[in-house]
Amino acid sequence: MSESGVLLEIQNKVAIIQLNNAKRANALSKFLVKDLSYAINTIKDHSNVSAVIFTGGESKAFCAGADLKERQSMSEREVEEYVTLLRKTFTNISSLPMPTIAAVKGLALGGGCELALACDIRVMEKGALIGLTEVSWGIIPGAGGTQRLAQLVGIGRAKQLIFTA
Repeated sequence: MSESGVLLEIQNKVAIIQLNNAKRANALSKFLVKDLSYAINTIKDHSNVSAVIFTGGESKAFCAGADLKERQSMSEREVEEYVTLLRKTFTNISSLPMPTIAAVKGLALGGGCELALACDIRVMEKGALIGLTEVSWGIIPGAGGTQRLAQLVGIGRAKQLIFTA
């Protein structure tokens, strides 16, 4: 795909990372995750960046999670490689030396919720919907969402949220 999965802009020492898969509600397609990983690696040691803001860009959604349509055509090995890169990318976001902010509008489901959880701060538009909804299908969040959620809200509340999807 010739389109960039993310758009990276640095303004006044703030890196703005816009997810750029609006036609698919910013679903975490392979190309988007690769570009997100590249953007994180670009800014992690950038001396001119004091904060990072993640947005849904032009989409009505922050991030609808995994691109399930794309995933259907992936082999088991490709899914494993994808999940490994996704997990590593979100871990790298949570390890950035500067503050990170998820500016959430619309949906932040599954991997979109995990992306928001990897950030230091989550700012949500009124009416935004966030959740690890894949658990309602018996799928365990693959990018650290269960661990990060428990760290943020406590084990009891995390269990309630996860058990009820």
